[in-house]
This record gives sequence, structure tokens and C-alpha cells, in this order.
Amino acid sequence: MTEDEAWEVFAAMHDEEKVTPAMRSGYAAPQRITEEQAFSKLMLRLGHARAKHPQFARNVYEAGEVIDAEMQELKRAIGCESRQRQIDEALDVAATAMRFVLGEHLHDA
Repeated sequence: MTEDEAWEVFAAMHDEEKVTPAMRSGYAAPQRITEEQAFSKLMLRLGHARAKHPQFARNVYEAGEVIDAEMQELKRAIGCESRQRQIDEALDVAATAMRFVLGEHLHDA
């Protein structure tokens, strides 16, 4: 299987558009996505985050640190990575912020 074929399989498994070599390298023209696509991606990312890290944070301060760590990763991606990687990191920020909004860091005493 070629690298391009592998990326096509990956894209199909993750309900993404075809991932071209230009898109992977960040040289493709930035594409806008619809609100529906953005919220769908956020919901998927939220599910992945919950599966990977069932305990979001133990308190409000730790929750802030988690969000800040994700924000730092987004800043690094903006500085030197592809548009897709930037979107992925932005979704991570949004997912951790949503977990905060939903109170996943609050625990009954």
C-alpha cells in the first residue's frame, strides 16, 4: 500500500475528505468548513478526549492548566504546522473548554 492509499484509508475511517499530499504538507489552499462540519468534528473530538482521558481534571485550577496546555499546542501548530494540524489543535482546545463548560472538573464531595 502506498502512502497516498494509506492516507485515503485513514480519511475514510475518520469521515474526512480525501487527504492529499498537498493537504498533509500544508501547501494546499486553506479550505473553510461549514458550522455543521465544525460542530461534528468537535463532538468527535470530545468523545475521543473522554475516552483517552476519562478524568478531565480534579478541580478548577487543574482544568485551567489542561486548557492552557492545549492552547500552547495550538500556538505551536499555528507557528509551524499544516492547516489540518492547526484545526486539530483548535478542536482540542475547544473540546477541553467544553469539558470545563459542562463541569467535568466538578466532583461531588
